[in-house]
Amino acid sequence: MTRKTYSCNLLALSTLVYVGMILSSVASACDEKGAQAGARLSYFDQQAGLPLQYDDTFTANIYFQIDCAVSFKASSGLMGDVYYEYNATTSEHWLNLFKLYLFKDLESVPVTFNLGYQQKPFGYMEAHRPNNLFNPTNYLDGIFTKNTIGRLSLGGEYLHDNWVLHFDLMPLKQVDNWAKDKARFRRGSFVATEEEYESDNVSWQIRWDYFGVNTEASILFWEGISPQSRVLIDEQGPLNATDYYPKIRQLGVTTQHISGAFAWKLEAAVRESEQLTSTELAAGISWYNYNVFTSRKDATLFAEIYYADEYNSDSLRVNTSFDRDVYLGVKLDFNDGKISSLNTGLLRDYEKSSWALFTNYNTNVTQSWKIRAGIEIYQPDQFDMHMVGFENDSRIYIDNTWYF
Repeated sequence: MTRKTYSCNLLALSTLVYVGMILSSVASACDEKGAQAGARLSYFDQQAGLPLQYDDTFTANIYFQIDCAVSFKASSGLMGDVYYEYNATTSEHWLNLFKLYLFKDLESVPVTFNLGYQQKPFGYMEAHRPNNLFNPTNYLDGIFTKNTIGRLSLGGEYLHDNWVLHFDLMPLKQVDNWAKDKARFRRGSFVATEEEYESDNVSWQIRWDYFGVNTEASILFWEGISPQSRVLIDEQGPLNATDYYPKIRQLGVTTQHISGAFAWKLEAAVRESEQLTSTELAAGISWYNYNVFTSRKDATLFAEIYYADEYNSDSLRVNTSFDRDVYLGVKLDFNDGKISSLNTGLLRDYEKSSWALFTNYNTNVTQSWKIRAGIEIYQPDQFDMHMVGFENDSRIYIDNTWYF
């Protein structure tokens, strides 16, 4: 470990303690509150191999999160959940307004209005959700992350006995978040020199959710800026590229049916823009096993398959993410009073032969201290758009979180 890395890690730890005390004080003003601070140390198998990346094999990230709920009069209030992360190795930082919105419940009809940064997840798949457009994904911690970005929206919900109708108007262009030039988990072997969007930044969606006894289903129509970019490589300079975010129209459906110990999942999406048209299909199954091997442990097994075809205006197929992929995973819950679990997953593109594997162990050391430790291995193919650029990012890590 270099002297510079050691100094950064010491600064990260000192900042973590100081900001944690501030978060605890701020949260005390809320009706319902919570705060957490954490530090994640990673050791990478190889030095970074992409242009401009920091070449140390150690990285240190610190993060802070505060939850707050404030109730007003007449069935209204404020919901807040703000997250901040700082990379002490590269001095890059990121703020996520995960939730920060006002809501108002009408008393005469079952309608709720919301204004602000919100979370509205869509889908039941583990590895990838083709219709999860409302909340872009934050990939600062790798491709297996489930962290999403809060979406600024003005919307309403009509609540029936067993279904909900949503409408959302989104005035800002918000897209998936990848690491910056110096950090790890930077998408692709290029440096995106600029970003290009359609001139119209407004997006909107209408969505219907059904909740049955054993079956849930959702239908979505989206029109607006895509949160996923199409990378346009400059033919004059292969290391220069433009992140292009097209305006799209997408119709999607997802469903989950629970039958005994099995959960059957299906998701489909049809997307079109001026340049591309695509069809995505995903199918999966989860198998819940209780008291495995006559112990207190519970296990859940996952198996998913993904298929996608994307064509340009010349009717030529282009590379895309999750086009020919399978995912296998298992989660073991120990039921030991510490919420301990062991998670493993394997993602493989069976057409390009690229693959990625993760294993992590989570446990609560005390009521206010949680540890997550794991390993991730990446073996991407140069044409796999989801993993290219991660060939030097295999790592082991330990993540400590303290709750206030």
